[in-house]
Amino acid sequence: WRHKPNTLMIPRLLPTFRRSPAPSSGPLPWRFLSEIPKSIYEPVRRAPEDAFIHKRRARGEPRNRTYLKHVGPRKKANKVMTTLANEMKKELRQRQGIELPDYRVGDKVRVSFLQAKSEEKPDDYVGVIIANPKKGVDESILVRGVVKGDCFEVRVPLWSPLLKAVEILEPRCIHKGKKAGRRVRRSKLYYLRNREPSTYM
Repeated sequence: WRHKPNTLMIPRLLPTFRRSPAPSSGPLPWRFLSEIPKSIYEPVRRAPEDAFIHKRRARGEPRNRTYLKHVGPRKKANKVMTTLANEMKKELRQRQGIELPDYRVGDKVRVSFLQAKSEEKPDDYVGVIIANPKKGVDESILVRGVVKGDCFEVRVPLWSPLLKAVEILEPRCIHKGKKAGRRVRRSKLYYLRNREPSTYM
């Protein structure tokens, strides 16, 4: 068999698909009826009339959930870490043996803190809370005060065993005059660094 020059020979590597014959429209043979599941012959079960009516669940009433809710691995890990952090907080608070007051940013406080475990007398710091970063066990407060005309800032870890006491001297002390007693809106009072201490102390 000869082929023309400059002509590619493509072998038939793919199978040829042919249309299957159409099924007959006649009745099925009796031997196939035994293979049909019996559920087809059962009567259709209809849902009750109020099945599709939305019923509002009362407060405190349990959910009628018959399946397990899917929880991703990240959500499970976050729950475990949160539980461990809460247990650690509880243990650290029992070691400290103190109760912290309901302080807020902008309050004037006195903090008693030990510099080392070997010391017996704690050091007292008086100042204004200008920040309160909440990072779980690493939660702390940033206190800004004045000693002999010089400003200082000290970061006090609230879950440290060296912390002995936190006392609120004056709540919302940064507002003076007509604004005295108003709540502090900002969570970070870093702008007080550019002001005179007499305006907020």
